Amino acid sequence: MESYDHLVKYFSSFAYFVPRHQVNPYFIHALILAESSANPRAISPEKAYGLGQIILSTARIAGRELADSGIEFKYIRESRLKNLRRNDLFNPAINILLTCYLIAKYNYKFNGQLELVITAWNAGEYSKYLYHGKHAPYKETENLIGKVNGYYNYLLKNR
Repeated sequence: MESYDHLVKYFSSFAYFVPRHQVNPYFIHALILAESSANPRAISPEKAYGLGQIILSTARIAGRELADSGIEFKYIRESRLKNLRRNDLFNPAINILLTCYLIAKYNYKFNGQLELVITAWNAGEYSKYLYHGKHAPYKETENLIGKVNGYYNYLLKNR
């Protein structure tokens, strides 16, 4: 993860949805460790790609939203965000930016509740369980909640 620290710190420093409210870089590290073991070439059976394991359709929506936000980012051109391709998700800068943005979005939408944020990440932000304020009862989602929480607590204690 060390080789991606500068990208996580940079992209987690933006307030995407709430002024002066950024995503926690330790949470982003924890999510990346849980999802891909920090392998930028990782591909899941569900066709999620890269460090954060992002599905292309979700990446394209987030990329367009970021391109339209007016924020200029180091490392990534606006034109690339508007036209993301599958191989772009293997680029650590793009993947980490999208991860930070989406986690900020889910934090905002679900009031920072870890189980709901991870459910939105893993099962989709429109999962029927989220409408009832509950995490998705899928084994994969529950395992991911536990892994992210474990890594996050470890990283916080050992900063």
